[in-house]
Amino acid sequence: MIAALASVMFVIRMVSRILLFGVGRRVEFDLKQQIFEHLLSLEPSYFAANTAGDLINRATSDVDNIRRLVGFAVLSVANTLFAYALRLPVMLGIEPVLSLAAIAIYPLIMILVQAFSDRLRSEQLAVQQCLSDLSELVQEDMSGISLIKIYAQETTEQQEFAALNQALLKANLQLAKTRNILFPVLGGIASISLLVLLGLGGRAIPAGQISVGDFVALLLYTEQLIFPTALLGFTITAYQRGEVSIDRIESILTVQPQVQNSPQTLTIAKQPCRANSVPKT
Repeated sequence: MIAALASVMFVIRMVSRILLFGVGRRVEFDLKQQIFEHLLSLEPSYFAANTAGDLINRATSDVDNIRRLVGFAVLSVANTLFAYALRLPVMLGIEPVLSLAAIAIYPLIMILVQAFSDRLRSEQLAVQQCLSDLSELVQEDMSGISLIKIYAQETTEQQEFAALNQALLKANLQLAKTRNILFPVLGGIASISLLVLLGLGGRAIPAGQISVGDFVALLLYTEQLIFPTALLGFTITAYQRGEVSIDRIESILTVQPQVQNSPQTLTIAKQPCRANSVPKT
């Protein structure tokens, strides 16, 4: 029975990941196509005000963040919901008081996440902006490499690249520092539930309120809830990145082109190219 249940769980986990991650990939494909088609409809003045490096970064890095939001974040939330839906009723059936005492610490996770949410969002926005500036510099240097060589500006461009690269490094390190503070704290808060359960259970067993077997079962179920609860930290990070990226993508898609087709415009059907129609020389 254990082998059969493990096999069923394997199939469910594989299918769920294929479906959810597949949705994220399709969203990424459609979104990139939509951005490209919208950029083709915009006038040259838009590209004069918005650098090519920033637009490329939004069409690549920001779209990747949205893909993770659709795929990984949704999968993590579903995993957490299923974990609580399957284990919490069993725990309450064994011993309601100890079960509620063990998970009573979990609301602190949401409070902590709420306190860090604005900070994570601003730091993620700073990382994306630094990456856009660096991409713009690389794009300009590649397109104007001949002028850089003619006027011997290699050293100047190297110094500017080093400065922008250092700014990106600092922004990433600041974001990583915040994440590395938040995630261990989330895991530590979730693990406190085991200490609460051990403290209360150590008194309930001698008093005859719960058997040793039921207490061990509660310990196992509580331990199985620690990872899904701590996984919310990664989900929140993916959500923060996706939220920032969605705002940056919307700033492109919401721009209305100044030159638009009239409702009476006639569309000419495309003629297929034929190799024999080209005159021979």
